[in-house]
Amino acid sequence: MGTAAARTLLLILLLIAGFGKLMTVKIIERALIDLVFVFMAVELSVIAIIRPEEPFVRFLVPVLLVIGIYRIRLFSAGLAGRPGKKRRSSKVEGRDESPAEAARRCFPRTFTTSGGPPHPPMGLSLIESGKVRDDHLKQIGRTPLWLRQELRKFGYRDVRQVNYLIIDESGNFFMDLKDRGNRTES
Repeated sequence: MGTAAARTLLLILLLIAGFGKLMTVKIIERALIDLVFVFMAVELSVIAIIRPEEPFVRFLVPVLLVIGIYRIRLFSAGLAGRPGKKRRSSKVEGRDESPAEAARRCFPRTFTTSGGPPHPPMGLSLIESGKVRDDHLKQIGRTPLWLRQELRKFGYRDVRQVNYLIIDESGNFFMDLKDRGNRTES
């Protein structure tokens, strides 16, 4: 019993040291290959614990190898992940960010159905019933002035003309205009 407890403690500490950075990231934001490394190391650790009669080195070396490969991959991805090309951008709170990048920050991934093409998630509503949603504008790092300028580009001078406007993860707008015939003027 003492051997299994000592192995468990040592392997837990080793896994925390090896995959500690991965534990701070949400599951959705993790790469599949990262999860494969973790599952391989955990599986080897479990086998080492349930077989205390076998030499510990037999399991320790593969676990260290998996952690080493994961760390090398993490280091090389960090060096290669720096983009070299400039994109059209605008200053937002001290950062360079295009509207599409701001929307991608709010929608970090696309959803897929089994065997089908990827479907974008629902966009953020920026205008509802002719009223600007300031909370959603803040979420993508934009202001009501920016939204009015974007509407003017499409030929709409008044926000109240728009019944509903959403922005998707690519920065595209989708809008529904109010029907002028059914509107009552007050």
